Parts: sequence; C-alpha cells; structure tokens
Amino acid sequence: MADHPHAWGNLQRRTAVAQLVGRVASPAEQLLHDLLRAGGIVGWTAGASLREEIGVAASADVWFPDVRLVVEVDGRAFHGPDRFQADRTRQNRLVAAGCTVLRYTWEDLTQRASMVLAQIRANLARLRCGR
Repeated sequence: MADHPHAWGNLQRRTAVAQLVGRVASPAEQLLHDLLRAGGIVGWTAGASLREEIGVAASADVWFPDVRLVVEVDGRAFHGPDRFQADRTRQNRLVAAGCTVLRYTWEDLTQRASMVLAQIRANLARLRCGR
C-alpha cells in the first residue's frame, strides 16, 4: 500500500485496517466512536472483551471500565430479529454483573446524536459521582 498509495483498492484496504485496529464491527459502531470522539468523551474502549473484565462472556461495542458502563449499537445489519432474544439475555447478564447498559439505534446516532451524547455524559457523571 505504501509503495502505491493511489492504486485501486488501497483506500478500501486502509479503511478496513483502521476499522480492525479500532475494533469496529459495523458502520453504526464507527459512527458511535466518531460521535464520542467529536463530543470529547474519553475513557472508553471499543470492542472490549468483558470476560476478563467482569467475568461475563460478552463483548461491548463501547466499554467505560471505570464505571462499568456498556454502550451498545443495534444496527439493522448486525442485530436482526434473530438477535433480539440473545441481546436481551446478554444485557440481563451484564446488568446482573453490576453494569449499566445503554442501547442506541442507527436512527439515534444519525437523527438524535446530541441526545445520545447527552445521555452518555449524564450517565457517566451519575456513575462517577456514586463511586
């Protein structure tokens, strides 16, 4: 790629590598990460394995380890009707392990981004005050 920066496909390759490094599984997750960065929200990890962190066999789209906050994105492509029950079961396990779980949709991220950021900020403040 470096030898031929403008060769056909290199832009797509660079994008894919950046997504893999950032642990992004979907465009919705990438948008959430972009919103968090643009909003100046720090202290989170993308695609975190929670088995090691809290003993629950799950990963989080976004994980704030200091306050056990999980932020999930339910996109149509990756969270169809067949995932509905599995997502709810997983969320119950996370809550039982002491986590707060916030769930957002693609529409939340694209049409109500300021509300998403405000809710995440409010929950972080609430959880950090209670430590």
